[in-house]
Amino acid sequence: MAKKAAKKVAKKATKKAAKGAPKNAPVQSMVDVNKLMNRVIHFEINADDPLRAVKFYREVFGWKIEEWPGQANYWLATTGAMEDPGINGAITNRLAPDASIVNTVQVADVDATVEKVKIAGGSMFGEKMDIPGIGLLVYVKDSEGNLVGLLQSVRNPM
Repeated sequence: MAKKAAKKVAKKATKKAAKGAPKNAPVQSMVDVNKLMNRVIHFEINADDPLRAVKFYREVFGWKIEEWPGQANYWLATTGAMEDPGINGAITNRLAPDASIVNTVQVADVDATVEKVKIAGGSMFGEKMDIPGIGLLVYVKDSEGNLVGLLQSVRNPM
């Protein structure tokens, strides 16, 4: 029953988005995705032994991994050529006993997004951090307890 209702809502939203558009125009082309979505821009692999994990990801996937001088026990992972699709990330000490992989989402305003997280049933995890030359970073837990990083970038403000 819920599935049927969700399909009805999606169909109505699609019709509304297409209203006034040229015939046969794809709906996505009419939506400015840059204004609607916050993109995953970074991941973190949490490890009990980061050096062991660095070795694993180098050997298995051929990633270029280098220790970042800006933060102790933090290894930046380049997963492919910059012109290819995908994101880069890092390997770090485990942030919490149940943490595995943390995706970091670029947001326009960390504080406003934390409030949205709380309203949606999530919570803040730790304190907001100022990373020089990068931006403001905070971790939150989603409604299922998964860690998510939120980054308000100083490099590419939204």
